[in-house]
Amino acid sequence: MTTGERIRELRLKQGLSQGKLGDFVGCSGQVISNIERGYTGSNSDVIGRIAAHFHVPAGYLLGLSDVNWRPDNNGSDPAIISARIKSRLDELGIQQGVLQIRSGIPPVDFEAYCAGEARPDVAALAALAKALETTIDYLIGNSIYPTAVMSEDEEDMVLYFRTMSKSEKRIYMGMLEGRNIKTQGN
Repeated sequence: MTTGERIRELRLKQGLSQGKLGDFVGCSGQVISNIERGYTGSNSDVIGRIAAHFHVPAGYLLGLSDVNWRPDNNGSDPAIISARIKSRLDELGIQQGVLQIRSGIPPVDFEAYCAGEARPDVAALAALAKALETTIDYLIGNSIYPTAVMSEDEEDMVLYFRTMSKSEKRIYMGMLEGRNIKTQGN
């Protein structure tokens, strides 16, 4: 099966027109038609967005794999993810535009995630988590802690550590290493 045939099959399963799929992935229906018919080569950016829309690996669309599913958290609610994104933006004091650039997520998808209109796939969640200095578990609502910690005390330590200058961090880490050496010797 060709890339175009796979895209067409997925599109028809969802009852989408070529124009509607094009709207979802940020191109025209004609581009989708040309890919489906094999008239044009597949642009990796467009293929990536189509794969993300259908929640399948890009390798499946390209015929590199017959696995047409991608593990992601089906229980995560787009509204929860949107609220967590906004909360982290406020905590970090950055604008959505800056986050979009840092995450590398296409603007159309990014806006849908921030508005709670779409659920990001695992790759998008990972990019958002990294750019927001948090974890995927926090973004999808599996953890109440925005940092990868087990308690409020640990979270406070991590957040304080992040505010230190580079030299303060070196001194602090040196103190911890010195403590470990003394403890190991006793």
